[in-house]
Amino acid sequence: MLLFNVRLNGKNYCLWSFQMRRFLMGRKLWGYIDGYVPQPKNENGRSDWLVIDSSIMIWIMNSVAPKIGHNFTYKSNTKALWDYLRKIYSQANTARLYTLEHKSMKTQQRDSSIQDYFNTLSYILNEMDSMEIEPPNEVVTKARNRSRLFHFLMGLRSEFESMSASILHRTPPPPLDDCLSNLLVEETRLSCFEVSNPHHKMSLM
Repeated sequence: MLLFNVRLNGKNYCLWSFQMRRFLMGRKLWGYIDGYVPQPKNENGRSDWLVIDSSIMIWIMNSVAPKIGHNFTYKSNTKALWDYLRKIYSQANTARLYTLEHKSMKTQQRDSSIQDYFNTLSYILNEMDSMEIEPPNEVVTKARNRSRLFHFLMGLRSEFESMSASILHRTPPPPLDDCLSNLLVEETRLSCFEVSNPHHKMSLM
């Protein structure tokens, strides 16, 4: 039974591992993968541990393509299985991550609306986030969000420069979602102004 809508096929390890990690964390079972819940030495505890560990292994096996599952025969526990999958398949996503990074840097508003530009950029950045092997800590998340705010503002058309400058002068920088809300209001205001002042619009061309 597939637990979620992503099955590991050898090319989507980061997205698959992200969903599997969240799935196990939601059931308080991630400790079996990262070694925080080691196999007990006493017989009774060991028996219960093996039942849970075996269940996790079955979940993982059912969430990968058959050609990948055939290589699981000699993996003794879920940690060994997870480490194997990470070693074999995580490196295959490096090229994809590079492509997404390059694509994100080239993404600009141009003729799009602010909302469409934001959606396009967010889709790329969200895929990049899903490729992280481990969740970033608070410091990394804060720095990344600030960098992405700058990235988003730099991609806007020139008529939004004054609004972008105003946002950048705030300390600390506001969340990207708040900036989007303000920019959508400004976009609407400029559109209304152009409709009521067509000669002004022509003078800017």
